[in-house]
Amino acid sequence: MNTMMIKIINATIKITAILFFLSPFVGIAQSNTASTLNSNANTFNLAGKYEEALAAINEAIKQSPGEAYLYITRARTYNFKKDRTSAIADYTEALRLEPQNLIALTGRGYAYFNEKLYDKSIEDNNKALQLDPKNLMALANRAASYNNSGDKMKALEDLSTLVLLDPKNPIQWAKRGSVYVNIGAFEKAIADLNASLSMNPKNAVALNNRGWSFARTGQYERSVADYKTLISLDPKESRAYISLMPSLIRMGQFSEARAVYKDYQAKGLTSYITNDDWKFFIHYLKAATEYIPAGMYQEALNGLNQSLKEYGSEIKTANKSGYSDVLALKGYVLEKLNRDAEAVDAYNQASVINSNQPDVSEALKRIAQKQSIANQKDNTQPIIELISPQITRGLQIVKNETKIEIVGRAKDESGIKSVTVNGLLAQKVEDDGLFLTTIALKEGQNSISIIATDKNNNTGTKTFQLNASVPPVTAKKEEPAIIPVDVDKPPVFHALLIAANEYQDPGIDDLQNPTRDAESLKQVLQSNYTFETSNIQTVYNKTREEIMQTIVQKANSLGDNDNLLIFYAGHGIAEKDKFGDVDGYWIPASAKKGMNSTYISSDDINKALKRSNSKHILVIADACFSGAFTRSIDSDAPKDIQVQYTYPSRKIMASGNMEPVPDNSKFIYYLNKNLKENKLKYLTAKDLFNNFYKAIINNTQTFPQYAAIKGVGDEGGEFVFILR
Repeated sequence: MNTMMIKIINATIKITAILFFLSPFVGIAQSNTASTLNSNANTFNLAGKYEEALAAINEAIKQSPGEAYLYITRARTYNFKKDRTSAIADYTEALRLEPQNLIALTGRGYAYFNEKLYDKSIEDNNKALQLDPKNLMALANRAASYNNSGDKMKALEDLSTLVLLDPKNPIQWAKRGSVYVNIGAFEKAIADLNASLSMNPKNAVALNNRGWSFARTGQYERSVADYKTLISLDPKESRAYISLMPSLIRMGQFSEARAVYKDYQAKGLTSYITNDDWKFFIHYLKAATEYIPAGMYQEALNGLNQSLKEYGSEIKTANKSGYSDVLALKGYVLEKLNRDAEAVDAYNQASVINSNQPDVSEALKRIAQKQSIANQKDNTQPIIELISPQITRGLQIVKNETKIEIVGRAKDESGIKSVTVNGLLAQKVEDDGLFLTTIALKEGQNSISIIATDKNNNTGTKTFQLNASVPPVTAKKEEPAIIPVDVDKPPVFHALLIAANEYQDPGIDDLQNPTRDAESLKQVLQSNYTFETSNIQTVYNKTREEIMQTIVQKANSLGDNDNLLIFYAGHGIAEKDKFGDVDGYWIPASAKKGMNSTYISSDDINKALKRSNSKHILVIADACFSGAFTRSIDSDAPKDIQVQYTYPSRKIMASGNMEPVPDNSKFIYYLNKNLKENKLKYLTAKDLFNNFYKAIINNTQTFPQYAAIKGVGDEGGEFVFILR
């Protein structure tokens, strides 16, 4: 949407420029006075005859070199010729002659804007607005510069002033609506765009932005109507065809989507989807318009998986919904293939990116209802998978241990009710059936019996034998552990650094240090450890949608040789639900105070990470109440690093439990300090945490936490930092 915003702002600036800069038409006079030559130059400019205009104004300046208005006319001519450097030089000369000349200040500000020198543009327009607070040109210039430099809130302030000063101008409403689209405030965008279109129903930019906003808020029929209007106004408006199809697909109108796509192709239209970074969308369209109408669901699934793979891990800022569109369609195809559990995961990932997807909500309800009916008829036994210890043929020997940790997963469509090991309930059973418990061993042979009961009271059993020996009286000196690294395929480490310190809602206080803390961690990771700079992605002061999409994309793009560290610094909050359970939330920059739907919950993180194939995921959260993201289970890891790295892990390291933490974080200080001072080649996240845990509780009022993340496939392993 940025390109559209620029176009509409430029259009307003150009119109206003003509009002400010052009002298009234008086005909081409034959006199050679500077004033007449200036008038002639203006007339030539209106006719697009810029060389003739330059000849006239150059002669005028030769006759009267001390007149500021002549340099302004020549600067305007250079602006028309897109020679911004010469234009800036002439405006500067005019301001030397007349320091408070409004036309020169706004003109130079516009030239600076076009040269992407936004700070200088803002400075000139600030001066102009001090002279005339209601100067439309200066407000439009400054709003455009704020918008393009990333300060959307200040851009909105100026655009709101423009709307108040010029309420009957549809362009002003459309401009503000465009910025609301960019920050994800779609309801406000729709209100502004409605106002603009009520005055000018054929405003293409407003129609496009409103269609987009309708799609992002799940109003698919209205979105389709706007894009069809755009096409009727201009049958060659290629973007409208492309933007129309996802809403048709969401509504299940695959045949019509196919017809629209064929029409687009038959007209020989091209758009942004021809760019290399939009190849993913071609796979999506092919799945929706070719394979699905033909009932070729496996081929459609293959295409959608390829689409997700080619999307990569970077945000496509021009189309933030593209990824959730693909995920939602993947869920639909998986349903058709009767792979409901996988469909739920795809739908859940789509929903954590954008909760305003009625088709996804209905699909999840539909599958839940189908599952409920199936559960009533369920008589199948749960399946038990043993993760640790790993059992092979023959008697398993356990040396020098009096207890052992049993890690496994029980699977059943209805869900797992309980797991017992040798008659004792497992300490904790996660939503995904993962269970962990520790049992005592006796000397000699030990029989281990695991019984899993599903929610329909069907039971499954797994038994195995262990032979234990009593540990010697003197402690055994342990050999240094070496992480198993394949020389040809060493582990790959990725980092996703998320920080929020500039909040859009004035009711949420800004913070000083989150981005600084994220940058300091980035420096340590790329300098001291095996995190390549290309594998470290930063997401600073982004919307909830952008953050969640980035997490889902990154998690989905990784394989079993990859390790992912996710860091979050910003506001956090914890609340109890109606059942008394505590849920933790991260507060993104786009959040609205008191509206949980605009926050990022622990459940959102769980759904985003659940389908990741990465070996290890470590979440480090420096935010208030981050302890609510953990599960209440002892996560002491085995001593041997090889064992710790072997089993997948999903852990969180939080700066506090259920208490606020300060902006000036001791947690990040000690985290970085220990990472910098570490001399061990291989350092587990658990050992890192233990190294600075006491320092934090001795020097702060917070109580850091380290545990497994709830229900996303932790198998008791550990994330391992490897020194360069």
